[in-house]
Amino acid sequence: MWAFMRISTAPAGLCLALALSLGASAQPLLTEGRAVNAADYTPPDFPGGPIAQGSLFVLFGSGLGPTPGKQATAFPLGTALAGVSIKVTGGGTTVNALPVYVSDAQVNAIMPSNTPIGAVTITLTYQGADSNAIDAQVVKTDLGLFALNGGGLGPAALQNFLPSSLPINSRTQPAKPGQTVIVYGTGLGAGLNADNVAPQAGNLPENMTILVGGKQAKKSYSGRSPCCSGLDQIAFAVPADAPLSCSVPVQVVPADGAPSNVVNIAISADGGPCTDAANPFGQGLKGKTGAVFLVHASGPPSTGLSADLFAAGFRRDTDAQFAFSPFYSLPPAGTCTEYLGNGNFFTGAPLPAMTPSGGTLDAGTLTVTSGAGSDTVKSAGGLYTALLGVSGSSPFLTGGSYKVSGAGGADVGPFSVTLADAPVVAWSITSNTVTRSSGLTVKWNVSGGDASKQLAIIAGGNAIPVDNSTELFVCAANGADGSFTVPPSILTRVPATSQGMVAVGLLPAAPQATFTATGLDSGFADSLSLSLQFVSFK
Repeated sequence: MWAFMRISTAPAGLCLALALSLGASAQPLLTEGRAVNAADYTPPDFPGGPIAQGSLFVLFGSGLGPTPGKQATAFPLGTALAGVSIKVTGGGTTVNALPVYVSDAQVNAIMPSNTPIGAVTITLTYQGADSNAIDAQVVKTDLGLFALNGGGLGPAALQNFLPSSLPINSRTQPAKPGQTVIVYGTGLGAGLNADNVAPQAGNLPENMTILVGGKQAKKSYSGRSPCCSGLDQIAFAVPADAPLSCSVPVQVVPADGAPSNVVNIAISADGGPCTDAANPFGQGLKGKTGAVFLVHASGPPSTGLSADLFAAGFRRDTDAQFAFSPFYSLPPAGTCTEYLGNGNFFTGAPLPAMTPSGGTLDAGTLTVTSGAGSDTVKSAGGLYTALLGVSGSSPFLTGGSYKVSGAGGADVGPFSVTLADAPVVAWSITSNTVTRSSGLTVKWNVSGGDASKQLAIIAGGNAIPVDNSTELFVCAANGADGSFTVPPSILTRVPATSQGMVAVGLLPAAPQATFTATGLDSGFADSLSLSLQFVSFK
């Protein structure tokens, strides 16, 4: 796909960094099920997976084009680029997609605005050799929002509108309530003019709801970006009552089409650097940090099972203004976000975008001590994880206090920190069958702690093995609220399945303990409680 895409609607511009991998193959071979929206990469059979007329889409495979890749640089766009052409056939009609970037392993193209709606097949030709045909679904509207990391999650490809410039929204230059901002995506629908020439500015007919931290924003423009065919931009005012945080969720819900993926905007009261004062992990994205966690996880009530877990990470973030990690960048209380990634998150696959910008730090061997004994944990790929014990056989978190110590490693010196048990959460839902279009109300109560000092985390989703993908939603609420409703716009991103999961956990509103060590700017530690149930998503 594109090595980069430049958005030149203002002198400041905006670059979207997109991953590029290269390989080699004599014949073009398209990967089935991998014709996806260029912004969010949603698999075709997931909600939001079809490709919209006039949108940018991506093909994956091998032998698809030249090495190194080649990008279209001027209008008019052609139906062939560096020997690569793409045909889309449906309803007895064949149209030519417009390639904008071609390489051996990935190709970016524009789905023509006149492509028939419905089931289509896509074939690629490179230097006269035809690929296999793959299936796709074309719809009128299916919006994906771009993120700065190119993966469709985290800090949005979004600009703050100022009188003389359009700076990229960031932790150091956030938006403020009432300010107009511009977010970029693809999939609003057919353009106002031909796809092969510079786009005509103007609002496209698709109506939409724009949600910023769950609050509805007022739109001022939604149409093509003048720079780039297939690229859409949506201008809106930040709601006056939007949450103030570095990771406020932004989602667009078209009237005709699935809700978009969720990306983040940074918002502060005065436009100065944002803070995550209500996020216990907010400090974990500043310089060199260490984080230590003890987790008591309870299985479905019918099983009576629970597990005691340990996790720790030591990281260096060199790009602080755009720093992001799903674990550290929790949504503010009263809001939800969602993540789509490879593998099964529920069986150990890492969450997307977990790698810090400056890499991980070596803290040597860690030791966890409780009344049940001690356990040593070594780093695996920069992370420290261990199953400490299981209920009914060898529980480890047996009550009282716990000590975590580090012997010191190449990057981090020795340290020691003491933790106590986390408050326990008991929760319920009306039914284990979740109707996604109706939302999901979760109720809970807290024992063993002050609920007003706790952050409730509601998470869930499911994994689809055939796609090797997981859709996960994460919501936060004040512990004292006692209930929270996950909105339909978030739930309808989750594929329907009988094998889903919902979990509720409690976090202290501030880290339970802090620690210092040579080589770290800060260190914090927490005990967490987590309880899960199996559900069906309908």
